[in-house]
Amino acid sequence: MDYLADVLGAERREVWQHIATGVGDESEVDGRWNGKRVTAKVGNWTITLDTDEMEYGDSVVVSTRMRAPYVNRDGFRFHISPENLISRAAKLFGLSDIRTGDEAFDRGFLVRGNGEEKVLAFLANDAIRQGMLELGSVLLAVKDDDGAFGEDFPEGVDELYMEVPSAVGTSDSLRTYFDFFATCLHQLCRIGSAYPDDPGVSAD
Repeated sequence: MDYLADVLGAERREVWQHIATGVGDESEVDGRWNGKRVTAKVGNWTITLDTDEMEYGDSVVVSTRMRAPYVNRDGFRFHISPENLISRAAKLFGLSDIRTGDEAFDRGFLVRGNGEEKVLAFLANDAIRQGMLELGSVLLAVKDDDGAFGEDFPEGVDELYMEVPSAVGTSDSLRTYFDFFATCLHQLCRIGSAYPDDPGVSAD
């Protein structure tokens, strides 16, 4: 079942156009849904919006994802996830957690990365920290490919990945997530970890 289609209704192209409008002069709307996916452009990057479904017994848990491959200049990767009981327990057993000095953010999220200085530079953008606090249960990470059942990216290409643990239900909400995700891509460029070039692949 296409949960995103159920939530957004039949006028999906118009909804995505609403999301992408105003992101920038170079933003484009593909307008073609491929199963449960739609793509849009921010600069030379291609952002893919889709849903993921996991079955737990008789229940189906739906999440909304945004993904964008990019040329990773320095191999920088990070993983930012909401603080919960499991992550608190993991900290007690020595799991590394990078602290930003923003008390509200540090209480709300578990931050890991392969370079503390780069993580702190990425999170120095107030809009990213505040955005994650306002969005709530959001996972944000850089992955080295699109997963076991997705495309293997070429050497030097990684993927910015965001997951929301629900089917986002309105065009305004989707636009908020989209704008936040675009801000994160631009911040990776600002700190010298991403090239603004087209990586030549998409998140299938």
